[in-house]
Amino acid sequence: MYRCTDQLVHRAPGQTHNLAVELGKPRATLVVVSPHWSTSDGPRDSPGEFETKAAHHEILAQRDQIGELLGQVRDLQTHWTEEDLMRVVNDNSSLKKQVRQLTNDNTDLKNKLAAARDNARFTDKRIAALEAEYASAILR
Repeated sequence: MYRCTDQLVHRAPGQTHNLAVELGKPRATLVVVSPHWSTSDGPRDSPGEFETKAAHHEILAQRDQIGELLGQVRDLQTHWTEEDLMRVVNDNSSLKKQVRQLTNDNTDLKNKLAAARDNARFTDKRIAALEAEYASAILR
């Protein structure tokens, strides 16, 4: 029996599987709870047999991980055709132009916002001055 942080899983002896992947957990969260399979009518595995099975499961999990990593390395080592390189260079240039354009647009918008705020402050001050002038004219 294996215990994970949130569920229990039972497996028959000799059944191969990648338990950590099946549970969707990192291997570090998988904990062995019992050295014996809980079958009431059949013979129990000895602790040595259980350790052998646990090691076998760990080896299978590591082989799966090695296979995935080798596939990633193989993908990175593929040779690029001249056409692929040109496409990537063109896409990169296009994206750099877009970044420059967006940066310039952002700067322009910040400047317009600052100018609009200055205009609003000037307008507010002018309105306050006219209100004060009006109030003093009424009180006289």
